[in-house]
Amino acid sequence: MGIVNRPRYQSPPAGCRDWAGLAHGVVYEGWIRSASEGQITALLIHGTASDRWTWEPLIEALPLGIGLLAIDLPGHGLTALPRGDGGALDTRRFQLDSLARDCIALLGQLSGVRSPIVVGHSAGAAVALAVAQETKTLKGVVGLAPSLVPPPSTYSLMLAPLFNPLFTNPLSLRAMSLLCAVPGVLSSILDSMGGALSQEVRDHYRDLLSRPEHLAGAMHFMAEMNLPRLLEGAAWDLIPCRLLAAADDQWIPIEPLTKCIERSLPSAHLEILPEGGHLFHELDPARAAHIVEDLMA
Repeated sequence: MGIVNRPRYQSPPAGCRDWAGLAHGVVYEGWIRSASEGQITALLIHGTASDRWTWEPLIEALPLGIGLLAIDLPGHGLTALPRGDGGALDTRRFQLDSLARDCIALLGQLSGVRSPIVVGHSAGAAVALAVAQETKTLKGVVGLAPSLVPPPSTYSLMLAPLFNPLFTNPLSLRAMSLLCAVPGVLSSILDSMGGALSQEVRDHYRDLLSRPEHLAGAMHFMAEMNLPRLLEGAAWDLIPCRLLAAADDQWIPIEPLTKCIERSLPSAHLEILPEGGHLFHELDPARAAHIVEDLMA
């Protein structure tokens, strides 16, 4: 599978241990931390091209009694790409409803978990909302830098069918992985996410994005994400939803996001930080932890 060869994968955060769960034929790799009696469990879902390690600062900031399950999505981190009969890549497994059913199945394998919350970063917030559509047992959803602004309808209807195969074929993925290894390319991408990321974090993303399989997971995840369908279809008033975004996020523009939430998630509470960029949850985990704990109370 081409496991990322970095020391940080060898030692989970405080109180966590390595975990693997089977959901509809896909083995999800992750970390688990058991909840103390009476405490809630949170499912942590990373965004596109990331992995469970994006949650390390938040996990360290949350009290040890809070239960956690942090997973690598298909093709990301240590979770393999989903394969169908004959070993062919099953791209349908990247669709939001499919990922949501997998998340529910994984939560169902944990003992004593009732009314969990789901925390998603970036595109992981869309997965978290899809989980809320599929089950009524959640206590709430937290979206950090939520990637909920759909692309223009012209792109969705006309251009996406052309560009998606272009960027998801093996040759393109190999070329992108080589490009990310060029000095300065990945640094420019990470700089656009805002904040002063440590060298360890930058090295980790460089390792991830040098793997064609990881890039395949990211590209297919984006290609199969149908945000208009997600945002058109749910009774969102039935579940508490807290969203946190940074005003200087270059990847998720605040004005379109605010309008999208007012239109599609009117009962959601959106809080805007003055700064922090797209990865503010890694740079200021205490703020993100406060939102999670508040929803759990």
